[in-house]
Amino acid sequence: MLILLPGWVALCILQLALGSAQECPSHQQVLSTVRQMQKLLSAQEAAHLQGTRSLKKQLSVLHSRIQRLAGKHNDTCPLLAVPLNGRKLGRSARVGHDVHFICNAGFQLVGSESRTCRRDRTWSGTQPFCRSEVPWARGRGAAQGAISRPLQRLGGRKRQKLANPAPALVVFMGSFSPGIDECSSNPCANGGTCVDGNQRYTCLCPRGWSGVSCQSPVYAYWVTLSNSSFSRQPRCAEGRPGSRHCSCDAGFQMRAGGVCQDVDECQLFQPNPQTRICLHDCLNLPGSYRCLCPPGYVLHADRNTCEDVDECTGSQHNCTHGELCINTFGGHRCVRPKCPPPRHNTSYVKTSSFQCERNPCPTDSRACRLAATSISFHYLPLQANHTVPRVLFKMSTTRFVGDSLRFAIIGGRGQGVFAVRRSNRQTGELVLSSPVVGPATLEVELEMSEFSRKVLLGKHIFKVTAFVSQYEF
Repeated sequence: MLILLPGWVALCILQLALGSAQECPSHQQVLSTVRQMQKLLSAQEAAHLQGTRSLKKQLSVLHSRIQRLAGKHNDTCPLLAVPLNGRKLGRSARVGHDVHFICNAGFQLVGSESRTCRRDRTWSGTQPFCRSEVPWARGRGAAQGAISRPLQRLGGRKRQKLANPAPALVVFMGSFSPGIDECSSNPCANGGTCVDGNQRYTCLCPRGWSGVSCQSPVYAYWVTLSNSSFSRQPRCAEGRPGSRHCSCDAGFQMRAGGVCQDVDECQLFQPNPQTRICLHDCLNLPGSYRCLCPPGYVLHADRNTCEDVDECTGSQHNCTHGELCINTFGGHRCVRPKCPPPRHNTSYVKTSSFQCERNPCPTDSRACRLAATSISFHYLPLQANHTVPRVLFKMSTTRFVGDSLRFAIIGGRGQGVFAVRRSNRQTGELVLSSPVVGPATLEVELEMSEFSRKVLLGKHIFKVTAFVSQYEF
């Protein structure tokens, strides 16, 4: 840095060096001027140093942010597909996180029940799929007895007689033009629920109504079906002289008197779990049958099983602003996770929809330091009478700095059906230990504590809520 001295100072310094003091200021004036220049130089040097430090700090912050973004991008595994006729529990694909798979009722999981995202950004185990346990395609000749034809048409229906009408749900499919939301015009009458789909809509009809738009009373159709609808004359052909061959249409059986009587497939096959033809319920029709599903489900393409309607993704829920929609088997729930109120110098702030973090503690507050550093909320949909034991939830930490972790159930409703166990040094599991009859809502509060030489370093609270359906599918 170049500092220019005043011209008269430079000239006088030269004259002093030559031994001439003519027209020059005094020595005190020269020294004062030099000291001022030194102070100016020091101030400029300090400002330059401060600017350099500030620039280095900004570059360091920028470098850290870029590293974090790169780390987030590189620490995830590819997204896993949801198996057909099954569900995937867990959304995080980051290293160290688990994803669990379950199958709907009537299907068996083949493959890995749980998969973990490993450090090399690959998933452990193999991709699972759901294999049907129900013998839909097995031969029924032995069970049919005198029935003269195999069951080839698998429709959907529910056991329903005119004297005891109890229809649960009748589903009819409509279509709409691509890009148009037909549900916006409320096409379902008589209290029916419209579910918007891919190039189609579905009307979920309430009890007593049927039709594409739930426009027809159920009884109006069945009144026209007199007993004669379930019996008809056989088809006969003349054979050799003096002989005659008669047969019945598909779905009918020859009875005494030469009359073809309808075969009630629902009564014949549905009561036996080994031969049942409908997952939920069965309705007998002349020469055939139909499977029906309860509210919150639609009939699967196989016409026998029922699949859950996801009201949350289809915007068919009634959750208000600020509430979160949780899809369950056969319905949905609206939840509003809340952080606990301030208490004993301990307060929390919501950092995400399902997570609360503790605010910094006062230096002299022991109660605050012993409180949970974070609280998370988890909602699990369950089917009724689920096979046990069943791992529902896993707890772990990605930054393990202590020498031990402890897992425990510390509260909640329905604790008797849950248990906690350790799967490895850094992971604990919440296990369903007893089957649950639905519908029911179970709550359990879990604690994961981290210790170093028996000194508590921190703990996390998991608030788990399980919504148990009344159905087993």
